[in-house]
Amino acid sequence: MTPEARAAAQDLLDPAPDPKHRTLAHASTWPDRIKSPKHTQFRQYAFARKLHYVNSPPDANGYGRGRDCPEGKCVIEAIHTYRTLLRDAMDPKMRLVALKFLAHFVGDIHQPLHVGYKRDRGGNDMAVQFFNQKTNLHKTWDTLILRRDNRGMTIKTSPASSHPPNSTAAVGPCSSNTSTRPTRCAAPSAAGP
Repeated sequence: MTPEARAAAQDLLDPAPDPKHRTLAHASTWPDRIKSPKHTQFRQYAFARKLHYVNSPPDANGYGRGRDCPEGKCVIEAIHTYRTLLRDAMDPKMRLVALKFLAHFVGDIHQPLHVGYKRDRGGNDMAVQFFNQKTNLHKTWDTLILRRDNRGMTIKTSPASSHPPNSTAAVGPCSSNTSTRPTRCAAPSAAGP
């Protein structure tokens, strides 16, 4: 993030009454929290449940909007939508929602099971055992690995970024370059058996 973008994001986050809600790291988990039927915003954002992933056929060579997201309800199209809302919306509350979704969905396309195959529902139908716990591959990759280190102990995370303030973390074809397209970031995740 550029210093200007970081400052603009912080301006949207600062009004939160609870200090822990003023970090982008915490805000980026909101789209997963609202998927719970217990969350007060569950019904309001029910439409967003399909926006966390995209499925492609195993023989596909990259993303095809017409084939993989014909109704525009997938993570890649959601990134386009919320990037535009964040940039163009006048209402700060709408821009904050767009920031939360955008930060989350950029993370989702880097999680291999969010860009995958319909047949295994992103690893949700693949049973695994993790530290003697019966679970599924998606939950293991998305949550359980992050909560444990190689000795099985809980990892504590800091709300601060793990990168120095002016650094750029690049993953594969993704970078801080504003012209980077979500389809390029998703491509490595779709590679598989």
